[in-house]
Amino acid sequence: MFGSLFSGELSLADLKEEPAEAEPAPREITPEYFETVLAEVLKGQYGIEDLTSWDSKHYYHFSPLLSASYARLLSTQNNPYEQILDTVRESSRVYPRPVGVFTFEFAPFRIDPTIIQDVLDRIAEDPNAKDIRVTVTSAGTVYLYSSTYLEDAMADFLAEEMDQGDAQML
Repeated sequence: MFGSLFSGELSLADLKEEPAEAEPAPREITPEYFETVLAEVLKGQYGIEDLTSWDSKHYYHFSPLLSASYARLLSTQNNPYEQILDTVRESSRVYPRPVGVFTFEFAPFRIDPTIIQDVLDRIAEDPNAKDIRVTVTSAGTVYLYSSTYLEDAMADFLAEEMDQGDAQML
């Protein structure tokens, strides 16, 4: 443009400012619009998943980066009771195997042993947790499992095998 001005091909009169186009107003994100977009995203293949936590809150996570299991674990982070119940039930259902009580002392749980004991006492008294059972191996290791997904004899066998496997690894 400067070259054209200097060579005389353009004059200052040719450079009249054209009226600037008005910028579109930003779109207002109303609750209705959000719900519409969210419903479409959840229907599609975008990797966004919905999670309803123990306290009926809705969470969303991107499944390629965060598994549903870990998302559920995070949603129970401030409630060790629900965290232990959910983990034991999922382990019995998905893998199927019991969970050593000692597991909850380590990452990603890091639950204090006194809190674990309080949770175990509460499970014993909770009618909604009647499916959670305890098995103790010959070495004295305590395992939890859900009788909804794992039969007692199988849980006993698996706990013993897991305990023996752990001992052989040391």
